Amino acid sequence: MNNLSLCKRLYILHINNLNDTTQERDLYFFFSFYKKMHSLKICFNLFTNQSLGYGYLNFQNYKDAKFILKKINFYSDDYIFKIPLYLTWKSCNIRTKTSKFAKLFVKNFKPYFYTRFLFQSFLVFGKIV
Repeated sequence: MNNLSLCKRLYILHINNLNDTTQERDLYFFFSFYKKMHSLKICFNLFTNQSLGYGYLNFQNYKDAKFILKKINFYSDDYIFKIPLYLTWKSCNIRTKTSKFAKLFVKNFKPYFYTRFLFQSFLVFGKIV
């Protein structure tokens, strides 16, 4: 099954800021308390098998995915998610992915600059996807 047909059948959230030690079973356990998830995938380096710090959550129901996006975005704790999670919709639109105008990369900030702070700061300029 190709990536485009998967996007048509599922509502996919991109989850970022995962800890190196976070495993798929941890995410299944955590999200099972909120809504029913179809599947999930944490992305790993092909050669070192280390986590890349992001993954994908797949839902069959739009309302479940939207609920998780609103409820869990910027969530953190002392056990699994030490850095606040950042959730966004996975874009299946090739124009959005290749557009140079739709991306803003921010890096090398001090540790006290959290994703939530940046999100709220840039929200005044328009919709953030």
